[in-house]
Amino acid sequence: MEPGESQMGLMFCTCWNDHISLKLQKCGRLIQLIVLAQLLAVILPYIVSVSKNIVPAFLPLVSEAGGYPPASGIFSICLILNAFCGFMVYPIFYVTISHRNIKDNKLIRVCNKLTLIFLMISLWGNIVIANSPVGYTDVPNMYIWVTSVLTEHFIGTFLFISGLLISQQTITAIWWLLPDTEKRDKYIKAAILVIIFVLLLSALYSFYVVILEELGPDPTNLEPMKFKFYDLSKVYSPNHVLTSFSEYIFCVLPILALLNHFKDFQRVSFRLVLRHKSCMAESSEPMTII
Repeated sequence: MEPGESQMGLMFCTCWNDHISLKLQKCGRLIQLIVLAQLLAVILPYIVSVSKNIVPAFLPLVSEAGGYPPASGIFSICLILNAFCGFMVYPIFYVTISHRNIKDNKLIRVCNKLTLIFLMISLWGNIVIANSPVGYTDVPNMYIWVTSVLTEHFIGTFLFISGLLISQQTITAIWWLLPDTEKRDKYIKAAILVIIFVLLLSALYSFYVVILEELGPDPTNLEPMKFKFYDLSKVYSPNHVLTSFSEYIFCVLPILALLNHFKDFQRVSFRLVLRHKSCMAESSEPMTII
């Protein structure tokens, strides 16, 4: 390597103990942090909104409970923290799967790359949802709520659910292809995939009916909405309850899927070292998998 040239990758200098470093002996702690942030994003806004009588106590939408301050701030912070941790965890997951693919199976390599891509898409969906909770109705009229809040929330939800569904498909395929996986883990991942798919179908139907209930029989006719002030209903229909139930389950399923990988991540240690580009002495120091 020429003097002055910097290099990126899992290559650290021989004096790396003298540099700024961040070490995590067991990466399972990152899984715990993601799970905690996800649970807090569901529980804390609900408690705050119900205590202030903003939403009914029985099954409000998760993002409806996080629509008004201070619950909206808690909702956004927790989801963004969840996404931030995910941006660290999922590349580590990608590397560990590559490491376990000892026979260099091409199908596993493809599934692993697709898993990383769609998990990242799911995280970006979480960030969009955090910035546009459907419960935010402090807008001049229904037209602005539909074209800004609801549309952005729908985009975020689509990214989150589609990323979750496709990544769970590829993860399930990887676990059935890897030679060193337990049979129980294979069936657990397949069961989570089936549950996500069934819930998605029921949620799509109930969501469509709720949209008709909230916006009228012709939700594409936006002109009359410019003259209506809008607030979410405080009396829930059966389809609204079904939509809320599906949303809560969609929040819980990623937690179960992540906890299923907790044991694997506890065997992985990670070290990030920052060094100046002028340090030329280098030695290979790969991620450690115990």
